[in-house]
Amino acid sequence: MQIKAAHPNTDIIPPLDVHWIWHCHMLSPVNYEKDCHAICGQVVDHKLLSSDEIQKRYESSLRAWDSFCAPEPYDFMTVQRQRNFNYQDAVKRYIQFLLLKQTYSNEFLTPAYDFDLIWHTHQVHPLNYGRDCIAIFGCLLKHDDSVNDRSNNSKLLKRTFSNMSSDF
Repeated sequence: MQIKAAHPNTDIIPPLDVHWIWHCHMLSPVNYEKDCHAICGQVVDHKLLSSDEIQKRYESSLRAWDSFCAPEPYDFMTVQRQRNFNYQDAVKRYIQFLLLKQTYSNEFLTPAYDFDLIWHTHQVHPLNYGRDCIAIFGCLLKHDDSVNDRSNNSKLLKRTFSNMSSDF
């Protein structure tokens, strides 16, 4: 994180394991913003890269890692492109969910799986996510993945997007 904060416009990418931890950290945007400010003095932005872009940046990333983080090995592994995901409907449903959350701001609303993926993707762009949340809600929208109880009367199943879609 410190390397990226110090050199935001460079072609450096972290090793896969570090990138994964970074990704998970960004899925808690309130904590991510707080931690970034505490560690780096600013929010460290993130951009998704294609497989080709990752390959192009490999050598420079390896050199930067070796000079900053030696003796920790880089061990970057390229991941094959995932299959195309038709996300257009999920994006529309995510936008509807955000508007629903704006209307029912005090309700715990459970997203459906398709647009929950879009929500997670939005969060890994912390500057855009922060800007969009401030515009819609006036603060960062917390994504609470800690609720896992799926019993009949659970908090998770009480107010799902599916059973509230008639509100549109």
